[in-house]
Amino acid sequence: MNTAIITGKVTSEVNQMILKSGTPVCRFTLSRDSRTFDCLLTGQKVVSFVKEIEKGTELTIDCLINDHLQLLVQAYRIESRPLRLGQVWDYRGRPLANNKLAF
Repeated sequence: MNTAIITGKVTSEVNQMILKSGTPVCRFTLSRDSRTFDCLLTGQKVVSFVKEIEKGTELTIDCLINDHLQLLVQAYRIESRPLRLGQVWDYRGRPLANNKLAF
C-alpha cells in the first residue's frame, strides 16, 4: 500500500458503524483543491474522532491508500474547526438543528 499525508476539509457527516467482528469504523469525505477522498478510520481512535470532528473541520491525515482508492487514516491532526456564529446550543453544549429552534 502507498502512503500519503493530506490536509483538507471534512465535507460530509462522520458516519460511525460497528462491524460484525465488533470493530468500530467511521467513514467521512475529505476535500482538497476540488478533489474528494473517501476516508476510513478503524479501532479505538473512532470514539474520540467522532466526538472531535464535524463537517467543515480542517484536518491533516497520515494515511494508507488501499486497493479501492480509500484513505485508511493512521493518524490525524485538527488544523481548524468550523465557525459556528449564530448557532443555537442546548444545555449540554451541543448545537441544535435548525428545525428544533423554538422562537
